[in-house]
Amino acid sequence: MKQHFTLIKPMDAKAVRYYFHKLENLNDEIDLDILIKAITTNKPFKRPLTLTEEEEGIINRYGRATNTLTNYMILKESKTHV
Repeated sequence: MKQHFTLIKPMDAKAVRYYFHKLENLNDEIDLDILIKAITTNKPFKRPLTLTEEEEGIINRYGRATNTLTNYMILKESKTHV
């Protein structure tokens, strides 16, 4: 299965997979300010990924929110490392 991600930052497939896999450990504590920014920020960068079975499970778990949550993880990590 192939999935296209629209991203807030340009990155290669390896970096997208890194943030995508962080969704496996997403707990109930979501910072709403970061989530709002992930939803409202322009996402001009596109990156297709061919998914493994494990990654398809993540897509099945989060559905349409997967792309938004991937951008959330990108923003969350960049916020803690800035």
